[in-house]
Order: sequence, then C-alpha cells, then structure tokens
Amino acid sequence: MCVIIIAETKRPTDDLLEQAAERNPNGGGIAWREEDNVHWKKGIEVEEISLMCETLPLPFIVHFRIATTGSQRLNLSHPFPIEGDVSLALEGKAKHVLFHNGTWHAWKHETMNTAAKYAVKIPGGKWSDTRAIAWAAHLYGLGVLDMLDEKCAILGVKDLEIFGTGWTIRDGVITSNRLFESSQSGMFGATREPTMCRDRSCTRNTDLDDYGYCPQHTFKKKDTSSSGSTDCKTLARIEPSERDPLKLLEGQVSLSGETLFLKALRLFKEGKMSKNQFKRVKKAIDKALMLPVC
Repeated sequence: MCVIIIAETKRPTDDLLEQAAERNPNGGGIAWREEDNVHWKKGIEVEEISLMCETLPLPFIVHFRIATTGSQRLNLSHPFPIEGDVSLALEGKAKHVLFHNGTWHAWKHETMNTAAKYAVKIPGGKWSDTRAIAWAAHLYGLGVLDMLDEKCAILGVKDLEIFGTGWTIRDGVITSNRLFESSQSGMFGATREPTMCRDRSCTRNTDLDDYGYCPQHTFKKKDTSSSGSTDCKTLARIEPSERDPLKLLEGQVSLSGETLFLKALRLFKEGKMSKNQFKRVKKAIDKALMLPVC
C-alpha cells in the first residue's frame, strides 16, 4: 500500500520519510505551491525528497508508491495533474494535482465506459487506477472524489483537501496510513494514534464516534430499513437518506444504457440517492469487479 504524507504546518522528519520509502519503493513524488501554480516532481529517491522538504514552502505533499495496479514505471508514481491529458511527465505544474493511497478496482471498467458514454478520447500512455481517478476528477469535477470513497489528497493553488477515511497524525504531519512503521515486535501496521475525524476539514483524533466523527461533526445514521417494494410516487416523498440504493438500481427508475457507477452518480446528482448510499453502491461495484493485483 502506498502512503501520502501531508506537511501542512510541520515538516516530516527524515526518519518518517525513510521508513515510508523503504516499504513503498516504486517511486517517490512531491508537490508544492509556487508562483500561482502547483509544481510537482516525481520518480525521485527519498534522499532528494528529504532535501526538498527542508526548504519548500508549507504546505506540501509527499507520496511513496508501491505498485499494485499499473506497472513499476516511474511516470506512474504520484502525483498526477488534474488536467485533460493527465500528464505522465516526471515534473511540471498545474492548478491541482492528485495523490492516492489504495486500489480502485473498478478503474478500467469505469474509465472505458466513461470514454464511450461521453465520446471522449482516452489520453495515451500507461495507466493506473490513480491516473484514472485524476482523469475522472477532471471530467466530473473534484466533487467526484467525495463519492468514490478512495483515500486521496488534492493540492491546489488555494486549497488542500483530503478524502476517504483512516488518516492519522504522526509527529505533526498527516499520513494516509501507518503501515510503513515497525512496532517493537517487528510487525508492520501498528497505529499508535487513533485515526482522524472523517470530516476532511477536521484533524481531531480523539473522542471519535463509531462512524469516525468527532463530537463537532457527529454523523447521525438514519434508519434505512424498509419492507416491500416502493413505487415511484412514494419514492419521491421519501428523504434521500432513507432510500435503499440497491432498490433504486434494480429498476425503480429507468436506468438502461448506463453502468452501475454512472447510474448511482446520476441518482446522487438528482437528489435520489444520499452520499452514504452512493458509497455503499461504489463498494459493492468494486467488490464485484475485483481484479487480480499484479
């Protein structure tokens, strides 16, 4: 699993960077703001990243990759610019760049269907799930990242956003996981600090509820149970958070000619599906389309 390191108010230590690089050896990358652009450099060693971290202006984001989808090519290391060609250049500048931690199993299926549905040409070069996510963010807008439920970080000229759950804080910097660390017993994956609040604007890591939210952003789960079928007129009167997303996709509304992912995305935009229901559908699609990791 890759790791994202976000230096927002404090710089990462050499020890943190070296541990992260050792367990994620397939290419390092870094992005920072400079002269009304976000600059990136990737496919570089930890030694160069460590030197850059000493002088670059805060905030900046570091990433170390271990190849799970896509080949072990340096130009598939992160970040990727959120632009039409999702450039594979090892360095450059853009208005937004994307980092990713995890595996989006449905990326090939959804990328092909998006290109066919909207008659857009897929940019050339090698692909990975992260490049596909950056392309989706270009086509659909950054809001799609909140629906994919993938662990991502965006650095823009004036914004820095994180998506997904399981983020932690170590030595004052935000990390997407702690799997690169060694515990005293020599096992990996120790998490000595609790995960952060799931609200991406919050970095609180104490007093989290069962859903991962702090008291300020407490998530109140509504009862989504239902019995029997629901006709379209009744469905229109039910709050989006109370609807069963699976029933919506199974034919309560005519959805022919779309993939399940695009169906769910359309229903969400129309207010007929809540964000949490969308995430449930996305997870079900990912599970159904799981491909061998190579």
